[in-house]
Amino acid sequence: MSRRSLRASERGFTLVELLVTISLFAVVMTLLTMMVVTLTHTFTRQETQQDNSNEAALGMQRVGQVIRAGGVVSRGTQTLQAFAAGSRTSVSMHAYLDADSTPLAPTRVTIERSAAGELIETRIEGRVAGGVWVFDRPPSRRQVIARDVAAPGASVDGATVPALFRYQLSNRTWVDRALTSAELADVVAVEVAISVQTNVSGGAPATRMLRTFGLPNLTATREVG
Repeated sequence: MSRRSLRASERGFTLVELLVTISLFAVVMTLLTMMVVTLTHTFTRQETQQDNSNEAALGMQRVGQVIRAGGVVSRGTQTLQAFAAGSRTSVSMHAYLDADSTPLAPTRVTIERSAAGELIETRIEGRVAGGVWVFDRPPSRRQVIARDVAAPGASVDGATVPALFRYQLSNRTWVDRALTSAELADVVAVEVAISVQTNVSGGAPATRMLRTFGLPNLTATREVG
């Protein structure tokens, strides 16, 4: 083999070949990076959508259970309406939640949205004082039933969040403000609108759920003692 042939066979890449190789490698790496980023965004969006749906569904289920359990409570000449209070962001009701308790006592249940966006359920057990039911004990239970609940009036995904609670009166009109004493005794149904956005940067729209709950125990009174 000649000296010239040996040198030709042993020579490396030219500058042009090296630049072409680097360019192709850069293109491939860019495509792979874009693919990974796209898959990550898709997974995050789907995960956020699932979290939004789960949080809204659990909150709606619990709110519905409380509203449907509400009823009129009576003792002697005392009569407590099913609704103790109601507004756009909170509702407070009387209900018999523990049928096995002795003596049988009503519970005042309040569900409200906190400033942190948590939907909180608080229970206060009733006791008899002076022959009537009073609810002055410390809460027997306080638990978060949903998180990341949007505030009524806020703008989410370009839409205004409606009132969390809206009340239908017997004349079929709807009220989405604080109820008066007369209106508390006149509510026949409650519309609940829950908007949840667990991850603002997740790329997924907020989950919105709207349900209307009647009060099957509305006309029932319970005489205890």
